[in-house]
Amino acid sequence: MVANPLYAALSELHSQLEQDAPTMSNALKGADQQMSGNQTWVGPTAQSWGGQLDGYSRDCASQVNGMLAEIEQQMQATPQKVTAQQAQAISKEMQLTAEGM
Repeated sequence: MVANPLYAALSELHSQLEQDAPTMSNALKGADQQMSGNQTWVGPTAQSWGGQLDGYSRDCASQVNGMLAEIEQQMQATPQKVTAQQAQAISKEMQLTAEGM
């Protein structure tokens, strides 16, 4: 048995996303704080847009957490070890998928 290249790719993706999660989760936080503090734009339109921005800002963290959970679920469903023949087939499929993007 050898390492499953799909599991390795999922694990690498999970690690990278965990590192980037704080930045991604807080991507709109600064703009949201400025809008809510009436530091950039005021008036009824600004309040409406600021409310949307607040929702999007809060949604960033839940989206990142959802991505992490989905990757974890895929990792649990993916064997860590496969036969050499399976690993070769998986690698080829991953390469074809990447080329198709």
